Amino acid sequence: LLKLLKELKQKTGTSILSSTHDRDLALQRGDETIVMTKGSIVQGTPQQLIQQDIFNRLFPHKSIRFDAEKGGFIVN
Repeated sequence: LLKLLKELKQKTGTSILSSTHDRDLALQRGDETIVMTKGSIVQGTPQQLIQQDIFNRLFPHKSIRFDAEKGGFIVN
């Protein structure tokens, strides 16, 4: 579905906003990401947010962490 939406966006030149709790899928398919947590909203490309270490700040406990080299979340 996300692949089709991206094709539609490219063909029509429109913007498409989607909401998901699937963080890995959003990073793989989204051109830009908005991360909302209690008290903060951060927006940027997935690469920008990875460089800013935003995804490791999402979870205060160590059982979930973001691996920048693999580009995804790891659950311990």
